[in-house]
Amino acid sequence: MQSSKGDQFLRMARSLPVRTAVFTVGPLLVALAQLINAYVHGSDIFVVGVVAAMMVVFSVLATNYHLAGFHVSRLDGSYPAD
Repeated sequence: MQSSKGDQFLRMARSLPVRTAVFTVGPLLVALAQLINAYVHGSDIFVVGVVAAMMVVFSVLATNYHLAGFHVSRLDGSYPAD
């Protein structure tokens, strides 16, 4: 039976919590901090918004990459199946 990406993500988060936090939550927090910093200091919000959007895209791509690697590792036996 095939599990959904959400289930696989939760398995990865339980097995590798630090890696999941660094590559999933970390870039999102950096993007939010950039936006807040730009607002507080009156910087050009468009440029900072583009950088924040790129950080969100990076977070999605990095999470999918690590999720695929985790799936392969589970298949070859490096991580135990639930």
